[in-house]
Order: sequence, then structure tokens, then C-alpha cells
Amino acid sequence: MTMLDSAALYRFLGLSAAFVSLLFIAAESRDPPVPVPEPLLTASPSLTRIDLAANEERTFTIALTSPVAARLIAIATDCRCVSALTQTPLDLVAGKSEQIAMRAVGVLPGVKTVTFRTTEGSTRAQVQVVTTGMGTGAEILKEALARAHTHKATAWFIIHDLRGEIRNCGCSTGSLGGIDLLAALPEACRGLATDVATRFILSGEVDGQRPGVGAALATFGWTADEAAIVVTAKPEAAVARAGVIAVIPTVPIAMENARILRPVLNSGMMTEVLLVTADGRIADRLQVPIDATLPSEPRILAGFHDHLTSVIDERSEPSTSCATCHKAAHDVWSKSAHARAWVSLKDADRTDGCVSCHSLEIAPKTIVTGVHCASCHRGADAHATSRGVVKTLGTTNCRSCHDARHHPSFDPVAAWVFIAHGK
Repeated sequence: MTMLDSAALYRFLGLSAAFVSLLFIAAESRDPPVPVPEPLLTASPSLTRIDLAANEERTFTIALTSPVAARLIAIATDCRCVSALTQTPLDLVAGKSEQIAMRAVGVLPGVKTVTFRTTEGSTRAQVQVVTTGMGTGAEILKEALARAHTHKATAWFIIHDLRGEIRNCGCSTGSLGGIDLLAALPEACRGLATDVATRFILSGEVDGQRPGVGAALATFGWTADEAAIVVTAKPEAAVARAGVIAVIPTVPIAMENARILRPVLNSGMMTEVLLVTADGRIADRLQVPIDATLPSEPRILAGFHDHLTSVIDERSEPSTSCATCHKAAHDVWSKSAHARAWVSLKDADRTDGCVSCHSLEIAPKTIVTGVHCASCHRGADAHATSRGVVKTLGTTNCRSCHDARHHPSFDPVAAWVFIAHGK
């Protein structure tokens, strides 16, 4: 083959390759573009701010939209100060926004998370509650008794659906509820207003999973009165019945009546107070948060303490192994509140339900006290064992412990200043 023939052949091959490339490009251009999946579910607004006075109740809505037909099967919140009014299950129409009715109560400030679960996935929205509600129990109790005196009324204190909660919704320094506070309430009222008649009523589910809670409270003055405080799915007939003070519906109703009582919070977190005159008229009503400003009667807790079933390993010091390579970070940790997390937990709170944020589980049902490096740095054990060859898996979310219920004022940016450390 001559040099001229070779050049012609190369030109032909080059043109052929270009032609084939154009064919591929043309073929690709005719293929439909790969669709970018849309989010299956959206909640709007993603953050709602609610400014509330102490114990003020307000309703608001969150728009839930699904691009496909779905069924809303559950609405969950991480704090009972925010709750859903819309009933589930609820069918969602494709592409149509459904307004979900919510309720916020001015008791615990902080950012609360609302989770919407559907058959097509889940999404979340946050609600920032700004309130001065926490720490007003004693103040509102005095106000309730003062109003009862003015109206010459009997003050009916009603706890609905206690559910055997001996203490709930928060740590010792900022909790709502507690049978020790409820047990002390009758005596506290007698001390504050000797001329005001009082009744202390437990309604609905009292004991829950703790048999004997209602009986224990009865020794301090709490009783059941199903004739006066009626819990029913048919409130229409009950409100007109002689001797009925209040009716608590067990199903959502549109009926409005002075005797219809819709407790704001259950599990002993707040008591509804009705001021009832001699002729049976309800002159006024208030809600008293059961908080640490109220007196306590610790004797009632003797038979109901939760227990710690995990074993404490007093020999292990997990964070010490980290100091070999991360001395500066270890020094910061050793002076932090994390290292002292167990000491900050009261003896009565050293139970299975509370220790997880104040200790580190190193084996099933075996813990070491304090919050250690591995508590926040996932995979730290494998990292230390491999001498750094295996990397850690990132950090846990601070709000897994510092959540709206236990640490409502938590600000992760401000908190980082106290634990900031390098590698």
C-alpha cells in the first residue's frame, strides 16, 4: 500500500469514527432524560414559631403535601406540649396540600419535632415554642385559690389519665409531673387558703402499668368521683345530668359547653382547676403545671422507684484510651459537664429510663458512668482498637439527649463553646 493510500485510509477511518460518534450522540439525545425523584412528602412551613403566655393554648396548621396518593398513619411529637388535633388515618390526595391542625401549650419552651408518617414515607417539621410557662406552678396555684375565695367556690383539681407516671417529661431540674408533687398538693392548698374548699379528683386511666398509684395518692386526699367527673364518648347526654361537674369526651367533638373539659396535658403534667359555686356553676377554670415550684411529698415514691437493671463497670475508663493520640481533646473532655454527667444525675433518677444520656453502654446491660468520647463519636471503639486505621463514623446528634423535653433551652452553637476540641 502506498503512502497516499494509507493517508486516504486514515482519513476514511477518521470520518467513519466521527460518523459513528454522531450516531451515538443522536441516539442518546433521543433517550428520555433520567427523572430526578421528587421528595415524596413535604411539610410546610418546616419551622413554625409560636409565642405563648404561660399555659396559653393555641392552634396552628402545618401543610402536608404528597405528590402521590398516600395515607397519613401517624403524627408523633417529641414533647406533649405540641400535639396533633387532626385524626389519623387520613387519606392524602396526590398533589393536594392537607392542612394538619396542631396545638401548642405554653409550658415547656424549646424546639419540638413533629414527625408525619405515611404509607409513602415520612417527613418532619419543627415547632419553636417561646414561653415563660415553666416554673409557674406555685404562682398559678395561688391565683386559683385566690379566685376561688373571691367566687366563694370549691376548687376542683382534676388529673386525667395519670397512667401510672411517677415522674415524666424532663429531668429533675426541669420536669413536669410527679406523684410526689401531686401527693403534696392537698396539704399545700390547705396551707395557702384555709377558707377554700377543695376536691382532688383522678379520672380516666390512673394506674397504667403501675398498680397501686391511685391507691397511694388516695392516702393523701386524691379520689375518684365518676358521678361528678364523667368520662364518656357521648357527652351530649352527660352534661345535662344532675350532679355532673365536668364531662371529658373520649372522642373528638364539636360541641361547646361550659362543662366540657378537654385536659391540655395528661400523665399528671398539669391539673385542670374548676372553680364551682354552691349552685353548681363553673365560675372560672385554670391550668396549674405540676412543676418543681410546688412542694413535694417524697414518701409516696418509696414503693414506686424505678430501678437500674444495668451493671456499672467501675474499672473501665473508655476515654482514657483516646488520650494516647488525642490528648488535647481528652483534656477538654475531662473538664466538661459530659465527664460529670453521672454526678449530675440524682440518685432517684439513676434508672433504666434516665441513665442512657448520663452513661455509656460498653456491653449489653453493662455501663460506665459519664458521657465518654464513644458516646458522641460513633465507631470510636473500632477506631481505638485499630489504632486509627478504622475511622470513626461521625458524631451523634446532640438532640438525641438534649431534646425539647429534657433540655428545652439547649442551643448547640452556644454549647459547643464549652466542649470545643480539635483532633
